Amino acid sequence: MQDGLAGSTMGMSLSLLCILGAALMTAGCSYGTMPSETDRSTRVAGGGQTAGTSSGARANAGWEVSDSDWTATVRPLGDTGSTASRELAGSEPVPAAGTADPGSAVAPIQTSQATVAASGGASSAAVNPAVVSLLNTASAQARAGDYPRAAATLERAIAIEPGNAWLWHRLADTRLKEGRLEQAASLAAKSNSLAASDRSLQADNWRLIAEVRRRQGDAGAAAAAETEAARISN
Repeated sequence: MQDGLAGSTMGMSLSLLCILGAALMTAGCSYGTMPSETDRSTRVAGGGQTAGTSSGARANAGWEVSDSDWTATVRPLGDTGSTASRELAGSEPVPAAGTADPGSAVAPIQTSQATVAASGGASSAAVNPAVVSLLNTASAQARAGDYPRAAATLERAIAIEPGNAWLWHRLADTRLKEGRLEQAASLAAKSNSLAASDRSLQADNWRLIAEVRRRQGDAGAAAAAETEAARISN
């Protein structure tokens, strides 16, 4: 009887041990899959760091641009999709420094008029753009009645082409309109000395001298100048 009870007790103990062992194994497996406090702390810290990094990246997005973002934002000028490229392609080329658009500054005065009386009325091989520009300016000033400034502008042109008889005649005519009679006559005589082969310009100069003498009250000198102008014209 006692042996039977002892065997039964031992069997129940073994069963309990087996059940306890199985429970411990199950608990061990579950425990192995759960993160430790350290792991959880590390993960939480890591998650916070990652979140912080993402926030920092968003905060710095204004100045940190990846390679792909850079190439998508800035295109070379040769790229047909570039706005700057399209605008540059549609714009006219900028002229280089020192170059001028032919005809832009010389429109009011024709070339044939500007080349008169260079070395006595012979057509010059090339027209100086600076002289033509000054002639245009002087004409505008004379039309506005500003004869002193027009004369000063013509003197600048003469400084560039001192042998141009037609420029001297223009200056003489401007001084006549300004009322500087004796200077006008002197300038007309200077033009005649340079216009040896331009008879038409010489006649104009003599007529200008005749007008000066009339205004000065010298009728005889005025008539003589008119006679000389008529002789040269015939």
